[in-house]
Amino acid sequence: ATVVTVSEDRVIEFEGMNAVGDLMEALEKWPDDLKMWESCVACLRSGIAVPELHPNLIAAGSIDLVVHAVSYKPFFQSYTIAVEAITFLRDLVLSNAAAGAQMRKEVADLSGDQAIADAIGRFPRDEYIKEIGMDALKLLASPLHATLATSSQWSMRTESREHITM
Repeated sequence: ATVVTVSEDRVIEFEGMNAVGDLMEALEKWPDDLKMWESCVACLRSGIAVPELHPNLIAAGSIDLVVHAVSYKPFFQSYTIAVEAITFLRDLVLSNAAAGAQMRKEVADLSGDQAIADAIGRFPRDEYIKEIGMDALKLLASPLHATLATSSQWSMRTESREHITM
């Protein structure tokens, strides 16, 4: 069993050992284990706090995995999956403007916006899920966020050119 600690050094070290791939492999071995899915989605969401992990979270298909978890019928009653998955989708787009447009497209292609809306509907009296869900849906639909993503990418390209010319 692999343990993830809260320390940034430990999370980065965990990722260095191909943690996202390991999580996905575990889920393939036990596809209907609710506790395993809850733990893995929570670990993925925790990784968003470490900017160095963003490219790995995106490249490894984490968005696909999380959208699947929140929309997988046997897990519909899992409050943990609903909260962690919605928070993951919201925070990954929010925290990484440079890749935000691509992430928004990926979530839309997977019908993640519908999965979020459905999760909100499964817990109609829960204000917390409603709040994070509405935040996620706004971010996914926001033209302003797309503009920020484009500006951020331009800024990053400019910085790269400056380093090359020095």
